[in-house]
Amino acid sequence: MVISFPDFESPSWESIPGEVRADVRRWLTAFRDRPEHGITEWLRTLASDMGVSYQTARRKYDDIRNNGGDWSILVDQRKATTARAATAKARQPRFTAHLCKLVEENGRKSAPAFKVLKRQWRARVTAIPGYEDWQGWPQIPAGWTDRNLARIVEESTNIARLQSIRVGTSSKTNPYLPTVLTTRVGLHPGAIIQLDDQWHDNLVTVGKKRELVRVLELGALDVFSSDRFHWGARPRRKRENDTYETLGGKDMRLFLAGMFHKFGYAPQGTMLMSEHQTAKVSEDIARILYDSSHGLIRVNYQPIEGKQAALCGYWNGTEGGNFRAKAALESTHNLIRNDMGNLPMQLGSFSSGIQGSVNTSRQVAYISKIIRDVLAKVPHRLDLLKLPTLDFHSQFLPLLHDYYELGLATRTDHDLEGWERLGHVITEYCAIPNGNEFFSEQDFLKLPDPSQQIIRHAASQSPAAWTRRRNLSPREVWLGRPRFNSIPPAVIIEMLTGDLAREVRASKGFLTFSDQEIAPDPLVYYSRYCTGPNQGREIPHGEKVLMFVLPWDDAHAIVVDAKQRYLGEVELYKRVTPVDTSAFGSDAPFEERPEIRSAELIRAAGVKHERIATLMEPSRIIHAPRVQEAKDLREHNRKVISGEPVTAEEIHQAHVAAGHQGQRTAAANRLQAHGSPFDEAPYQPDAEIRSAWDDLPDEAPLPDAFC
Repeated sequence: MVISFPDFESPSWESIPGEVRADVRRWLTAFRDRPEHGITEWLRTLASDMGVSYQTARRKYDDIRNNGGDWSILVDQRKATTARAATAKARQPRFTAHLCKLVEENGRKSAPAFKVLKRQWRARVTAIPGYEDWQGWPQIPAGWTDRNLARIVEESTNIARLQSIRVGTSSKTNPYLPTVLTTRVGLHPGAIIQLDDQWHDNLVTVGKKRELVRVLELGALDVFSSDRFHWGARPRRKRENDTYETLGGKDMRLFLAGMFHKFGYAPQGTMLMSEHQTAKVSEDIARILYDSSHGLIRVNYQPIEGKQAALCGYWNGTEGGNFRAKAALESTHNLIRNDMGNLPMQLGSFSSGIQGSVNTSRQVAYISKIIRDVLAKVPHRLDLLKLPTLDFHSQFLPLLHDYYELGLATRTDHDLEGWERLGHVITEYCAIPNGNEFFSEQDFLKLPDPSQQIIRHAASQSPAAWTRRRNLSPREVWLGRPRFNSIPPAVIIEMLTGDLAREVRASKGFLTFSDQEIAPDPLVYYSRYCTGPNQGREIPHGEKVLMFVLPWDDAHAIVVDAKQRYLGEVELYKRVTPVDTSAFGSDAPFEERPEIRSAELIRAAGVKHERIATLMEPSRIIHAPRVQEAKDLREHNRKVISGEPVTAEEIHQAHVAAGHQGQRTAAANRLQAHGSPFDEAPYQPDAEIRSAWDDLPDEAPLPDAFC
């Protein structure tokens, strides 16, 4: 018997499963080395080595011997399903095409399509391709089990093509299609800024009437650092006509103006990734930014992907933008919702299939009822209510700010793409082994050289005890950016011009701006320009100006005149606490008692006096002669009362007397004959000296010996 080995490059061999191929090779090798005599005993030993029974080994040997040594007889047809596929009637190409068409027409699952196939068979209205001459009707043909039909569909198509037929070729709705993978490696800070809006998945209260609302938010994320560096939120309130306020073009203009006013743009260039709906950068704004930055600010819109069918020329329709174009920001939104899922009044996420809390609907009903009752009976006590939710201005916004600044921006337990290749991973050291306090490489290099050597040697012996590798946080990377280019104030005004300016009148050194969407209480600004062409100038009391207050950056307000010309910026005034409460606990003596006024009050008072001095400076210059006249008048009257000379005669006599006294003093000094220095006190002659000199006339010349 000559044993034939397969052609290992042939399709017939490659189509056999790997496990079956290995089993065939083992048996072929064993049968090739068969002995000339003692076959029975050899088969018993072979069966033991192969881990099968003697009967199995005998059957395989007889099969290959009776088939002329053909290796294919050793293929286990139960495991080699592809060997059956070529001959099974249910796998004929015409039937397979008909089955796949039924599956594609059902937009959700394959099982309902199998039911349709069997109903078509029983109804026998139309012939099933490949089964026109089947004699077993009405029995279901062999191979039509749901499991086998699903296997046929799986082998005849792929999930990407199937989804394309069902829902279209958009990568937004068909996640199995090929996508484009991008990287942040090669970018620079501010190279790509993604813009998007989001709805927070919980209810809050807002306003004096404690209205229950959802919170809308705009956000900007720098792709290079993955830092969500700029954001702004506002409540979704109901209008008088029962419609709801939403984010729109006005909010986007304010948001962009605040972002560029505060941060500027990258000197190498900045691309804004805009969407087509809420967070859309209008063409007018895109043109203004492009022209004012000499082409360094570009706006790119995420691709619109139509719900295009896989068949060219078939029906199609509009679908919308592809969320993968701004995947970095979308994934951040998902992280925000997960981290804030413990806030009260959760609504769940319809798009994600997450149900809201069972308590929310009951809490909404309770809050609505209790507010109605209070407004009807004791409206003045509405502020005293305790409600199971957060207030938008006093609670939710501060919480959101702390989370973004101290949580989201400072996270280091992330796996951001390209972080290692960009060098955004640092080594930190600790001063004691397995300590909890680490310091950076920069701080390590500030240590004395002996300390550095000791720690480096210890770290080389036991790195885990003395060092750790840490990801930089998104905020650390963002703060390390180079200086950005600023946007000229005139460009900011051009972005905001129109209905966004508010007329305000200066009063007693301040400008008061009221808008409850920005802040529950009026915002008070100094009526003195802190920047711009009028820096340092006070706005006169009663003068009207136009102000732009950016909702999410209200530390400064932009001031223009009636013709939209830039005048400067004014700074937000922060009320101060007048008393330093820590001074109450001091037991120091009365003479050493600490200052009771707060430091911020003292600083504010200094600013006030400085402003008053600046305000009065022109008056001091103009009225300086009158002020001097008043000073001279008061000085004259003081001299009259004190007996000092004031008339011309009195002044002459005083001068003569002073001259005589000076001569006497000089003479007395010369008499000292180089003795100890003589003070310049008025000369007081005694009796002995007077008899010799004081009786001489004042005009008498002195001998040269005394000069």
